Amino acid sequence: GGGRDGGGGVEGGGRGRALVGQAGARRPSGRRWLGHANVLSPEQRNPAEAYAVLCRMLHKAAMRLRKMNLLTGSLHIFVKFVRGGRNTDEARFLETDDTFELNRVIAMLWQRLGRMRRIPLAVGVTFGGLIEKMNSTPRLLGPPQQRRELNRLVDQLNIRYGKDAVYFGS
Repeated sequence: GGGRDGGGGVEGGGRGRALVGQAGARRPSGRRWLGHANVLSPEQRNPAEAYAVLCRMLHKAAMRLRKMNLLTGSLHIFVKFVRGGRNTDEARFLETDDTFELNRVIAMLWQRLGRMRRIPLAVGVTFGGLIEKMNSTPRLLGPPQQRRELNRLVDQLNIRYGKDAVYFGS
């Protein structure tokens, strides 16, 4: 049976609100966030290696997004330091699962964190604002078909040959 929404409509009332620009247009997924964190090995405890690890985690998380048919609307990164403390930053954007777009966002966030004067111990990446792809409004200017296909091929290679067999450079 169809349930009623707050506006008096039957299931799907959010779509009607979306047409007039009101809130409630996009239903979130049952999952609130998706992410990865990693303690760095001693040889990775420098800014360049920490960033490389962060990017590989981003690629792995993006692959999980696509596998779960989810899109993300925010990206949060953190760097934890050997002698305590942490730096964090976050960006919000139109929902996507495109690794190229997410690479651009993580590069901007890393740059905003500024020059590191302390030794990094751990890094993490978290996607938030998750929505199911089928509940999203298609973007007028989304990633070109070639990029969607490249994301799919990289995912397939990593499934076949192991994680990090292929990943995007920065």
